[in-house]
Amino acid sequence: MDAHLEYLAEIRIRKLEAELSKVAELECLREERDALASKLARYDMCAGHAEQRRAESRAMREALGFAPDADDVSPRDLLGALARQKLLWQAEALEEVAEGVAHCDRRATPRGISIAIKMKAKDIQKQSEEKMK
Repeated sequence: MDAHLEYLAEIRIRKLEAELSKVAELECLREERDALASKLARYDMCAGHAEQRRAESRAMREALGFAPDADDVSPRDLLGALARQKLLWQAEALEEVAEGVAHCDRRATPRGISIAIKMKAKDIQKQSEEKMK
C-alpha cells in the first residue's frame, strides 16, 4: 500500500510541477506582453494629435521645398534643406549689413560700425523672439 501511495504522490507532484511550469511560462508571457504594450504606447496617439503632427510635417516639408506628401524625404534631407536655408538667410543678412555699412558716414569708426551691426543683429533677434510668441 505504501508503494501505491508513493506512486500517487509522485504523480501528484509531477502534475503540480507541470502546473507551476505553466504558471511561470504564463508570467513570462505577461511580462513580454507588458513590455510590448509599453513599446507600442510610444506610437499610440489620439487622432487629433496624429493630425497635428501630420500637418506640422507637411508644412515644414513644403516650406523647405519638398512635396508635402513625398515618400522619399528623409530627416537628413530636411536637415540639409534647413541648413541651406540658414546659409541663404545669413547671406541675406550680410548683404543687408554691407548696404548699411556703405551708407555710413565716412567719418564713422570701425568700432561705431561694429556697434551699429550688433544693434541690427539684436533687432533681428528680437523680431525672431516676437514671432515665436
